Amino acid sequence: MASAASLDALFLKDAELDRAGSDVAGSGDAGMDVLQRKSELLLHRLAVWKRLEAQIAGGKALDAAEFAELQEAMTPPDATGSERAFVEMSTTAEVAGS
Repeated sequence: MASAASLDALFLKDAELDRAGSDVAGSGDAGMDVLQRKSELLLHRLAVWKRLEAQIAGGKALDAAEFAELQEAMTPPDATGSERAFVEMSTTAEVAGS
């Protein structure tokens, strides 16, 4: 599972590579090695961002569905069709605005 802590660790590694890169600036293969490692690190960080986005989207979808269920449960059983439509529209607006 992706987390903010894993991103923090990757940012720290990036900072370490920046320091190492300044130490080997202009020294041929060593400089290229740092650049390669930074490139791989960035791809890894992008993958973590992607997993975090998916986790967030999933959590939001579950909360939105639960909110809709609660709103429906709070609708009186004898509500008219137009009252139920209003609850649905209000629920949609609330979720969209969150």
